[in-house]
Amino acid sequence: MVINIMEPSNIRNHKIDNAKGLFIILVLLAHTPPILTINNISIEFKMLIHCTIMPAFFFFSGMLSKNPIKRADKAIKNLLIPYVLFSILSVFFNQIRHGLDWNIQTFNLFLPKGFMWYLGALFWMVLLLPHIIKFRYPILIASVVSFVASLFLQDAYEYCALGIAFSMFPMFLLGYYVPVDFYQKYSKVLFFAGGVIGIIGIIALTMNGNIYFRFRPHFYHQYINEEFIKFLCFGFATLIVLMVVCVLPNKVTFLTTIGKNSILVYVFHEYIYSFIGHLFDIDNDYLDLLIATTVSILVSYFLSRHFFVTLYTSITTPINKLLLKWEQ
Repeated sequence: MVINIMEPSNIRNHKIDNAKGLFIILVLLAHTPPILTINNISIEFKMLIHCTIMPAFFFFSGMLSKNPIKRADKAIKNLLIPYVLFSILSVFFNQIRHGLDWNIQTFNLFLPKGFMWYLGALFWMVLLLPHIIKFRYPILIASVVSFVASLFLQDAYEYCALGIAFSMFPMFLLGYYVPVDFYQKYSKVLFFAGGVIGIIGIIALTMNGNIYFRFRPHFYHQYINEEFIKFLCFGFATLIVLMVVCVLPNKVTFLTTIGKNSILVYVFHEYIYSFIGHLFDIDNDYLDLLIATTVSILVSYFLSRHFFVTLYTSITTPINKLLLKWEQ
């Protein structure tokens, strides 16, 4: 059994799930001290991860939204309610875990809690998709809106993840317009060459100082040049994603269930990672990186198992039935 907030399993394939499995492992790796802190590990390596992982997941989300009306109809059930529930859970966990003071702003769910901004942003994208594809140039329109939103929505950028949704919407639309079986239409050599260009491009931007240590494509950008860099990252990330999907096998592998249940890994890893910071106290950055990689793989595997599928559904299903008439 898998958790699926995208499309029915009969239109999914193992290549996409394997790619999602690989990228969710990289997401967990990106949330470890060896990648999050300044140390001896190459900044080019770190920024290659940071500038690719979330654009990749918005791209996959768009790719698996080929039925936009059906997807939008289920957005409350599959995205908004989990966003609210797990935001509340994140609040209680972190308040108790770290002994923080309680106040009214603690429960301000208009500001995403933990890593729930992704679900919030995806909710708005899914709602917008059936409408924007009615226009002639949806990707161009989304890009203009993304540019404007990132520059002029500073005070409201994180509110309800709206600013993030507008900022990352072009990647979601790119995924929507790319066929799930795109790798069958052109030579693998072409996609491999494109992926290499994408990797070189992000490394070159980092070496040139265009991408700095705290730069993230989904962050608020104060300067116009950073927005142009964001769009370059979108292009390079797309090339890398297409290459990864193309080279991975279209069969069940170690990564497949991890990819199918990547939302579980994303939602629950916050609680495990809160307790394992001491694992990275070794006075050797590269040994820390090895430990972080191993931990990311093991935690991804663990959180994608059936127990967490059951846990996730046991949390969300009763609320869905309580609030949604069509779930009665």
